[in-house]
Amino acid sequence: LSSLITGAAVPVQGLVLARSINALLANDKDDSLLYAMMFLVLAVVNGVFIFLKLWKFQEIGSVITTKIRKKVVDKYLKLHIGYFDIDENSPGALLTKLSLDTTQLNSLILSICGDAVSVAGVIIVGLVLGFYFDWRLCLIALCFVPFIVVARVIVNKTRHGGRDSDKKINIEAG
Repeated sequence: LSSLITGAAVPVQGLVLARSINALLANDKDDSLLYAMMFLVLAVVNGVFIFLKLWKFQEIGSVITTKIRKKVVDKYLKLHIGYFDIDENSPGALLTKLSLDTTQLNSLILSICGDAVSVAGVIIVGLVLGFYFDWRLCLIALCFVPFIVVARVIVNKTRHGGRDSDKKINIEAG
């Protein structure tokens, strides 16, 4: 719920900004003050819900990573002793792998789940506002969504390209 609200706040802020610009251009001091107060209320509400979102997703992530760490350590303890004689399976390397993987899992839960729900809020409220104010312009904007998605996928692939080599270096260091 907090993620949806933080996502929905983005298009609403755009709407309030547009209305406040119109009020400033019309030199209407009462409306200008009203929209300034609306910005203040939006900022406070958004801040509270961002805090709640991060708090709950961090809590969920830590519960999941704690359970996974316990299961992995139990699995390590049941393995044959010869398994640990291999260099990449030394106790230090395994603990470093465990630490890195669970940290990545925690950040994955926080970023993917939280941001996905926030983006859903942005999309839902943005489309509703877009179709309400000008459905033709909204349809034109929707034509560009596939290009934005493809560009985002390309950026993510290039950004995450060197992570495997970094992970190996961190495991060796551990």
